[in-house]
Amino acid sequence: MKKIGYLLLSLSAGCILLILLLTLFSVLPEPISLIKQFPVLLRAYGPLGLGVIWFGFVGIVFLAGQVIKDRLGNKEDNYYERNVDR
Repeated sequence: MKKIGYLLLSLSAGCILLILLLTLFSVLPEPISLIKQFPVLLRAYGPLGLGVIWFGFVGIVFLAGQVIKDRLGNKEDNYYERNVDR
């Protein structure tokens, strides 16, 4: 679960990087602007934005599930919770 969570968060970061690069190349002068050369790239913002949200949310859910699973399965935490005064 931990590796899947990190993989999904990495994919989310990759989507953010692609959006930043597309934005950078869209404001360059006309001879080297990717957006002016390939107008189809303008439609890539929507799916990349959804990828950021989806991959980020699912990655965080996987990591939170791992934390809960580790906490419930850790006998040492249970011992200290019952026997150590605050």
